[in-house]
Amino acid sequence: MFALAATVGDREGALTRKLESLLPHVTDRFDAIAVQATTLTHRDVVAALEEAGATVRLEEPDAGRIGLHRRRAVELAMSSSEAGRIAYFDLDHLLRWIENDEAELDEILSRSEQWDCTVIGRGPLSFAKLPERLAATERIVNHIYELATGSRWDLMMAVRSLSRSAAASIVERCAVETIGNDVAWPLHCEGEGLSVGYLEAEGLTYRTNVDYAEGFEDSKDRDPRAWATRVYLAAQQVDAMLPYIETKRLPPSY
Repeated sequence: MFALAATVGDREGALTRKLESLLPHVTDRFDAIAVQATTLTHRDVVAALEEAGATVRLEEPDAGRIGLHRRRAVELAMSSSEAGRIAYFDLDHLLRWIENDEAELDEILSRSEQWDCTVIGRGPLSFAKLPERLAATERIVNHIYELATGSRWDLMMAVRSLSRSAAASIVERCAVETIGNDVAWPLHCEGEGLSVGYLEAEGLTYRTNVDYAEGFEDSKDRDPRAWATRVYLAAQQVDAMLPYIETKRLPPSY
């Protein structure tokens, strides 16, 4: 059985209508739902989650501490349930996967139980649909990770399936607070002697909250600020990898 750990920051309430239709599909799948939300998240989003039985914790938004908020979501899920596994998602990613292919979601979650920490990435068809500012920067992160570990994985969709041992280890001993947790969590788990694996899903797709809710096409590839943001986030991923590379903390199998 899985408990869900999720984060959400939705100031506009763009996800409200999606939650109304898709939350029953979430509650049917998870033993408990724990959500780390920003204090600026629209009250209708928070209310919908709480009415569905989710445990919601509010904290001030901080774009530089995304990894910390994700780690606290995992901690909240562990304290909310005795489930054997924790599935971490950015909430909008989970909703889109349910909407796109819920059978694939169930299959992948079931298969993910063979490892302590399972990275769930996008398949080639899903990755090919990414806006170019994401595809270009994420390829760099994935390539450096492959050079360092030998693992050709798509890392930046943030979806992770964790045994309770892996979840506890991350909560207690993985100190990366930035979005670099995408790479740090599997590297940390492997360094702790826990098993790490990888699965791909075509139903995992990227959209901004507003584009997803309103059916808009992504138009930010022409925005230099949007590109700058993605480069900045990629740099945080690289920074999170460097200690594992430079101190040779990677296990001998690499």
